[in-house]
Amino acid sequence: MRVLTELLRANNDWDSAAHHYAIEHDRYFSTVHTAEVWMTRILFTSGVEGDQIRARAMPALQRGHGPDVIGLGPDSPVDETARQHLFGP
Repeated sequence: MRVLTELLRANNDWDSAAHHYAIEHDRYFSTVHTAEVWMTRILFTSGVEGDQIRARAMPALQRGHGPDVIGLGPDSPVDETARQHLFGP
């Protein structure tokens, strides 16, 4: 709501403000969704595969490489570099 409120206050063209809000909303959703998918894979993959994923991903997460849904939310890094830190090339 903060983003939409700021856009509406800064712009008399509410259609434009709503359009910009929709773009930001989609970006937020995509980032958080990707981060949740990655964390689900890290935390809930079972067996040897899960152990291998966690052996690589947990140290990377402790160093701050990868998503932080609670702390950073939609500003979490979910680009290719972050993915490689967690899961390898």
